[in-house]
Amino acid sequence: MAPWNSESLEGGGISPQITTAVLASQGITAHYHFLPNWEQAFEDAKQGEYQATISWSYSEERAKYFYYSDPAFTTSVYWFYLKDNPKAPLTGRGSPQNKSSP
Repeated sequence: MAPWNSESLEGGGISPQITTAVLASQGITAHYHFLPNWEQAFEDAKQGEYQATISWSYSEERAKYFYYSDPAFTTSVYWFYLKDNPKAPLTGRGSPQNKSSP
């Protein structure tokens, strides 16, 4: 999956850029902490280390601890594989198993 957040990306990535713009429209300044892994981010957030956290998909486990906003943006994720792979495990757009797709 694409990196939505990273210290190495301009503006911290697309997710922080969107979040910053939305919060700024409400007079709120965002500050970001980039952590080494998702597990630490989840645990730190559960312990109240941060007022909010971004770029999570919905899960029942996380919903036990947090309120969710409406989605900030949506995306489609695709798998791809070589056309000449005789063991191609998937069907979809353009695959011989799916004649109706472009």
